[in-house]
Amino acid sequence: MFALSGCSRSVTGEASAVSTPAVSTPAATTVRAAETTASAEPTTRAEPGPASVPAAFIGGWTGEVEQIGDPNSPYPVTVALNGGALGSVIATAEYPTLRCQVHWTLSSAAQLEITVRETVDRGNCVDVDVVLTLGEDGQISYSFDSPAHGRARLQRI
Repeated sequence: MFALSGCSRSVTGEASAVSTPAVSTPAATTVRAAETTASAEPTTRAEPGPASVPAAFIGGWTGEVEQIGDPNSPYPVTVALNGGALGSVIATAEYPTLRCQVHWTLSSAAQLEITVRETVDRGNCVDVDVVLTLGEDGQISYSFDSPAHGRARLQRI
């Protein structure tokens, strides 16, 4: 899903740039309007959520990941979560007992939930999509479902 969203945003930007021809014939005007309408549609669908990390998520976080079937479970995670827009690296994380360091790229954002693509920089962990949901208590619920199921509650450091 992330690659498709990034791709559609790039295509949208390119279509807008291409849809401004120097020709001013009625046919060219009609094409420009049709292209503009087509390129505006994906943007309209994305408007309900923020296009970047909500401020409540930004900061240092720590917790214990419970992973079904993993002999190392539970294992600690520490996250430095920064601001950033869709498609940008917004965080670094470490799983010290697993000897893994990762970075998180923002895939989607809403006021109380963000999804990130976790990419391994060092160690034998695997790349996963992680969903982070801000709770009423100010903690973050952390979860991933592929290739295994993992859950954690993250507290501010």
